[in-house]
Amino acid sequence: MTDAAHKRWGKPILFHKVAGSTLPVLTNIYGTRARLGEIIGIGPHDFCKQWNNLATIAAGRDMPPTVPATGDIEYVEMTLGDLPLITYSERDGGPYFTSAMFLAKEPDTGVQNLSFHRSMYISDQELRCRLAPRHHLTMYHEKAEQRASTSRRQC
Repeated sequence: MTDAAHKRWGKPILFHKVAGSTLPVLTNIYGTRARLGEIIGIGPHDFCKQWNNLATIAAGRDMPPTVPATGDIEYVEMTLGDLPLITYSERDGGPYFTSAMFLAKEPDTGVQNLSFHRSMYISDQELRCRLAPRHHLTMYHEKAEQRASTSRRQC
């Protein structure tokens, strides 16, 4: 349904009544680079540059960057398990977030990387995603694992 609606209208879809959840589901919000730019108030080709600017500012404050919100936003404290957990295919091992955003720091330099990954919900403390070779998150993870392994051997 989402794919057909995106092809026809190119807009996100809000589902108000979702089985097994008290929360609505907004899908296809990051469907295009232009929409990402629109969400944070920049042109479609300025996303990477703007993200770098926000990450640089946030690095000095040791906190994640935020984008000023427009309109009324209600903040609700919850866990991942409180979100609508959707199993998309009968062959999936469990529910997935189709485009979870990961913010990671390179262990040596602290350079930040934002990436999107399909992530399987395991628990409120654990998501699992496939780390593809040569992607920044994979390289950061491998370096962190090497550090942890070296640290355990020294103890």
